[in-house]
Amino acid sequence: MKGLIIGYNVEHLIDAETIEEHNTFGTVQGVLHKNLKIVYRHGKQHQHLPHELDYRAHVWALKDSEVVFAVYAMGIANTYKPGDVILLKDFVSFLPYKPFPQRPTPHYAVNPAFDERWTEKTLNTALKHGHNWKTGGIAHTITGPRFETSAEVQILSKLGVNLLSMTCGFEIPLLHELSIPVVGIAIATNYGAGIEGHQPTQREVEEMMKHKVAEVLFVVKAMD
Repeated sequence: MKGLIIGYNVEHLIDAETIEEHNTFGTVQGVLHKNLKIVYRHGKQHQHLPHELDYRAHVWALKDSEVVFAVYAMGIANTYKPGDVILLKDFVSFLPYKPFPQRPTPHYAVNPAFDERWTEKTLNTALKHGHNWKTGGIAHTITGPRFETSAEVQILSKLGVNLLSMTCGFEIPLLHELSIPVVGIAIATNYGAGIEGHQPTQREVEEMMKHKVAEVLFVVKAMD
């Protein structure tokens, strides 16, 4: 079984069984398509904002997965352009998150942050089907629901960050806690605040996700 976490409802794009599960950490909504279990990060109706999420519920629902594909809508700090699909290499987060109450060891490595073998397989699958996905994404996470300020984008860019997220840094460590290989896939939805005078909006994020999510879903389904 493979897992996928996404913040966008894909039921209109896939023949799948709707699921709603309850575990120790909360309620999880999503769909099941053959050997692919898809969890909706924000709920079926996108009713939960990033700062309201208990990411443990979503990760726990996928604890038996061979690999998890974590799909994100991300802003751009530099390097990429709207519409690019980028495989993540690493992430930056200076914020606390809720770990699982019991772990195999008190401390654990999160390096490499994203599984290199599965990331390479994903890239090769995308290229095979004519999708020119990018690599090298380094995502910074803030506490949503706000976007980054112009000053934050400038500083983060100088620190080596090229993508902007509200969820990645809270989610990826939990997948590592359970030793689940993870592939990070970012859909670059918008330029960050202040880049060429840009002002991010929720509408542009939603429109780009509608435009690109079918491509991402196709590649994940094509993985053998």
